[in-house]
Amino acid sequence: MFNRARAVIFDLDGTLADTAPDILTAANRAFEAFSLPNLNLQDHRNIAGKGRRAMISMSTKIAHFPPSNICKDVYQQLYARIADEYAGAVCIETALFDGARELLEGLSEQGFRLGVCTNKPHNVALELLKKLGLDELIDVTIGKGELSVFKPDPLHLLSVAQRLNISHDSCIFVGDTSVDIKAAEQAKVPFAFFECGYEPEARTSPQHYRFDHFNQLRSMSLDSLSTKSAQKIEIEYV
Repeated sequence: MFNRARAVIFDLDGTLADTAPDILTAANRAFEAFSLPNLNLQDHRNIAGKGRRAMISMSTKIAHFPPSNICKDVYQQLYARIADEYAGAVCIETALFDGARELLEGLSEQGFRLGVCTNKPHNVALELLKKLGLDELIDVTIGKGELSVFKPDPLHLLSVAQRLNISHDSCIFVGDTSVDIKAAEQAKVPFAFFECGYEPEARTSPQHYRFDHFNQLRSMSLDSLSTKSAQKIEIEYV
């Protein structure tokens, strides 16, 4: 039976928006304060999507100084400093990926409910969506800290669906990392993988729809996303 989706839920960093420039700038300001090497955007763009611990680990690796050699108090200060630096500059160079805004506007006009499920701190996520001009398009956002769990725990994704008042099997989740894939699979929510995000090497299954530009995501149906074919198909608005 053909079953159209009624809601589309998106990851934020690396899916809707390229936030790496601002995240790395914030991290580098913190690293400089602790005499650690910077991470450049060209080589470390994808690290930005893996969080503060991954960025600290990479910086200390470049310095040939294992993070385990940093005392706990200093590590916590560095960890908090990155968040503080970023909170003051969440949308300086951040930009939506090509076609993302047009897709959201088109889905909203067609009556789709729209959600964001992100491991970015909840208040920061809300601020970023507002600065990007998406706050009036997104119906529900749940970031890290809003619940007691976060991705890949499926409850995070299922909670977005619940607040949208849409059953999980009438949603599509769009993300760019293995964390997103795991959350979708455990929640049993059809998944679309954005290949130009922060973990392009993530392994998807044949059931997952893969795309590299938001123009490819037009009128989305559960039927098209639950097929056994992972080949790229272009689907049109109806």
